[in-house]
Amino acid sequence: LAKAGRSKLDLVVLGCTHFPLIEQDFRAALPAEVKIMDQPSVVTASLISYLDRHPEYRRAPTEVPGVEFLTSGDPTRVRDIAQRFYGALTPFKHLSGIAAEEPKSEGPNTDESVSV
Repeated sequence: LAKAGRSKLDLVVLGCTHFPLIEQDFRAALPAEVKIMDQPSVVTASLISYLDRHPEYRRAPTEVPGVEFLTSGDPTRVRDIAQRFYGALTPFKHLSGIAAEEPKSEGPNTDESVSV
């Protein structure tokens, strides 16, 4: 912040995944009028936008919503770390145990992906 000098800041982007954990420290160091944008908010908005453009991923009205935690790492290690931040038991599955699904619609491969 000291490097910003006398420049007027309108927005600060918390670009690292751990910065929201210390957002209150950024808020205390910044003038009240400076907006803080954090990665979870940006990712959420991007996911909503993606899903709006891809209705084939909407669940059927009879489908029960749920949450599934996936990792490419060690599920036990990731679970233990995530539990500290999530505040609850978060059972992870390894991605290799998830069967590849066929695309629900045909179309060009745009390499758009969203990790949650």
